[in-house]
Amino acid sequence: MALMRSKNKGELDLDNRDLTASALVAVGALNWGLVGLFNVDLVAGLFGHRSRLSRLVYTAVGASAVYLVAQALEE
Repeated sequence: MALMRSKNKGELDLDNRDLTASALVAVGALNWGLVGLFNVDLVAGLFGHRSRLSRLVYTAVGASAVYLVAQALEE
């Protein structure tokens, strides 16, 4: 289970997969915000437009989103 309650009230116990997926989804959300507001694709700017590395980042962001949605639906 992704978001297990910890022993301390109000705190969540996240494992490394959850933290990594959350960070990647945050990167993707920030990138889309930049695209929407300023027409700037930071991932493409850093790794090259349609490069293998930028496609890998986009794929990792998408897979992380699927993982987090699946974890949320389990609870």
